Amino acid sequence: MLRAMRYEVREDAVEANKVVVRAVVAALEARGHAGTYLSTHVAGTGTFVHVVDPAVEEVLGELPEFAEFRRSLRDVLVAGPVPHQVTVVAGAIAATGPGAG
Repeated sequence: MLRAMRYEVREDAVEANKVVVRAVVAALEARGHAGTYLSTHVAGTGTFVHVVDPAVEEVLGELPEFAEFRRSLRDVLVAGPVPHQVTVVAGAIAATGPGAG
């Protein structure tokens, strides 16, 4: 089972939030993590949705980058985070290339 976390930041904080989220992903990649961590941004809004599986969720708390991400939300969070349990129905994800980021 995957968990999705939906939250909203002030629109003036969207780009800064993307930077700290990318730092978390880079730290996970540097550790050679196994599992799913996906971050999405709803265009034109301050809404983000992160999808994470339990294997990744276990190591997030160990990452200084994740601690920085959480700290960065303190002053810019508008709504959430709201957790949701989700399952994959179907999908194919390319993390890089046109449209990524």
